[in-house]
Amino acid sequence: MWLEVASRGRFDLFLGLGARWRDSLGAFFVRAKRRGGLSTSATYLPHPFEIIEPIPRNPHEDQTHASMHYLDLWTSLTGHPDHGFRTALPHLGHNDATSRWNLPEKYLCLAPGAGNWLNPACNKRWPASHWQQLMNLVIASGYTPVLLGTLGDFPADKLTAGTVSLLGDTRMEETACVLRHSQGFIGHDSGLFHMALALEIRSAAFFGPTREDLTGPFRHPNAKILRHMLPCSPCCSATCQLPDGASQAIEGTPICMSRITPTDAWQQIQRFLSS
Repeated sequence: MWLEVASRGRFDLFLGLGARWRDSLGAFFVRAKRRGGLSTSATYLPHPFEIIEPIPRNPHEDQTHASMHYLDLWTSLTGHPDHGFRTALPHLGHNDATSRWNLPEKYLCLAPGAGNWLNPACNKRWPASHWQQLMNLVIASGYTPVLLGTLGDFPADKLTAGTVSLLGDTRMEETACVLRHSQGFIGHDSGLFHMALALEIRSAAFFGPTREDLTGPFRHPNAKILRHMLPCSPCCSATCQLPDGASQAIEGTPICMSRITPTDAWQQIQRFLSS
């Protein structure tokens, strides 16, 4: 990746958003007039950046939203003030996406996936059986559930009758179209959650081990966080830290996720969508 970036020539500005010191080493190959980056190890040398936005190594010690770290780095490098910036995608999703898949007028977008092919982020996922129950509740309330994400985000044998699966079948612009024409979004702490918020869609997300004040909605009021608090949550860990966590897990998801029941979640979501 770094060699590919370096081959593009000289840049006016380079921002390194990988927080670990070793992630930044490749930046030495990139030619740029000014360099800046995030780092949990700002004192390590050599460092390829002239300006560093420090991030605590321990997430529990961080009191700043991830987006604010990016903004602080940007303002330090450019001198441009922060005028209340927030993510917005006003240019996406205005085409008619419903005709290709014959979507109904009244539907909700559900994104049961999280992470990516390198890191599936199973600790951030609600159990598939819970999603299955939620789909039935959504249908019973007069909505059509439309699944968004990548192929493999949800087991095909758990799809309920009446659910439309677009998993692996949409590109970025098409995903934005489906989201923009929907009545709302339900997902995890994931990229699609933030995309829906940037499209000004009322969005609810299940949070368990991660902190919404660090990676949750940033300056977006149209958001609902669904959480079951335990003494240990949010632990900011990739695996459950409870001694009996593995035995109590449902389909590999941590207790803090699986204890958010579909019925309670849907009741909260309905009140949120109608507010």
